[in-house]
Amino acid sequence: MECKPFSENWVYRDKNKQAATELWDAMAPHFGSFTLPSADDSAFMALLKQENMVPKDGEVLDVGCGAGRFALALAPECRHVTGIDLSEKMIGLAKEKADEHQVENVDFLVADWQGFDLQAAGMEKRYDLVFAHMSPAIQSAETFWMLTEASKNWCVMVKPVRRSDRIAKEIKKILGFENMGDGGAEDILYAFNLLWCNGYLPFLAYEKRHHQSVRGLDEAIEIHVKRIKASRDLTPAEEEKISTYLRSIAEDGQIKEEVDTLNATIYWQVTKGEE
Repeated sequence: MECKPFSENWVYRDKNKQAATELWDAMAPHFGSFTLPSADDSAFMALLKQENMVPKDGEVLDVGCGAGRFALALAPECRHVTGIDLSEKMIGLAKEKADEHQVENVDFLVADWQGFDLQAAGMEKRYDLVFAHMSPAIQSAETFWMLTEASKNWCVMVKPVRRSDRIAKEIKKILGFENMGDGGAEDILYAFNLLWCNGYLPFLAYEKRHHQSVRGLDEAIEIHVKRIKASRDLTPAEEEKISTYLRSIAEDGQIKEEVDTLNATIYWQVTKGEE
């Protein structure tokens, strides 16, 4: 199988890094309230336990860690966890949650994974597990291969591959962006093909999830505008169309959203199959 087309065609979708950063900063308050997941209530945590991916004396790297939910849950299971995220507000929350849960063997860094210098940071082949759970940090062949470059054993990437989101779908329809996808399914396809044609043996697992959220109208407008602006430009008239639509469906000044997703987990060991 020829690998070159997959590497050349898998390129970053987020064209406006400032908008992407502002998006996650705006969403940070909704990520600050959580209970730590376990293998009993999280398919992701159960997979890590099942495959024995987190040794007691090992190190873990969480790429796109957000408010640190999984990093903090894994910290008691290993020697050290490092979390990295583009959003300064997300990292601020992660540090607060570490203090709240009295977790000391974790570090959180504000950094952009795209273009991050693993060698300079001393992160090459350092971690027993490197994972990116529902993270937009992995959107290209370059950022994907960096997971393997940082790992000395396991890598895991989780992406939404099918998504039912009535409000987001209607906004795209209003703007004429019906063909604008979220990219998760494409990322998984590229990842699998790149791994396979380079001699790795990737595994796949799936999980259905349902999510509900309630946001104030102004916050919802800000988030939906910035979500689209991260990947393409919007005119003032297009931003107003988003605002008008959300105002039309608001109830008591709030936007209620329900989203169903099918998440795909791809995981592999950095030791190739033929070895």
